[in-house]
Amino acid sequence: MPLDNGKVMIPSPLAKTVLSFDLGAPTLRLLISMLHQLDLRGVCGPNSPEVSPVLWASCADLRERVGPKGSNSAREIRDAARALSTSGLVEYVALLNRDTKLQGQCSALVWEEMRIRNTSNYVLVDLEELGHFRSTFQIGVYLNAQKRRGSRAPQFILPYDFRVSEEANLRRLTKTLETVAKVLDWICFTALELREDAPEPEHFRVRMIHPAARWHFHAYMKFTRPRAVWRVDRTGKMKFDPKVARDARADLVEADDLGLNHQISDSA
Repeated sequence: MPLDNGKVMIPSPLAKTVLSFDLGAPTLRLLISMLHQLDLRGVCGPNSPEVSPVLWASCADLRERVGPKGSNSAREIRDAARALSTSGLVEYVALLNRDTKLQGQCSALVWEEMRIRNTSNYVLVDLEELGHFRSTFQIGVYLNAQKRRGSRAPQFILPYDFRVSEEANLRRLTKTLETVAKVLDWICFTALELREDAPEPEHFRVRMIHPAARWHFHAYMKFTRPRAVWRVDRTGKMKFDPKVARDARADLVEADDLGLNHQISDSA
């Protein structure tokens, strides 16, 4: 049996598909923990069976992995299993032995992606980190961040939700980025970028800074037609007027040219 490092490699197309099902956060966490169980049993790979094997797991172990931690209640896992059973992502899932054991089997759609994975296009999910996220939106942002963490200039785009106000969009995004930044210990810059043909919202762009990132000329502060720029880290958020952000970036580039070696924390 493979060693358990608490992580699971999910093919990027599967991660995108799973998010499109609009499942609740507990249901998403339960599904991802089932994918982790596939790895623990060493059933994926060139000699994998054509049909997904049946999985067994301790509900206590699942709670410790992906939450709710410190709880002896099976209610959240029971509700998540009920939602997952009708999603089309599993053949079946059930709680047995007075809700102490979970039994389930992945659907053909999920198994085909997991059994022979493309190791050049995946999202590495840490179950300990996953357990911190309490909404589907938070999990989606986390998966986007994890997919791009190996990039020299990690960034991604999130759609603008036209069903709610700009203030509501910003509040949800910055609060989520605070949570993700705290878990990953990263710094994020984000902006609402406007359409080229009209002063209307187009999308949010998120750029991330971590020790392995290699942004040139502090380009993490450069956005196209931004309404405002936000810096978000584990301690909170700070709003910049776009002109202030441009001037701050210019100062940092000039400091680099002078060899002053300013750190990103100095730009706050």
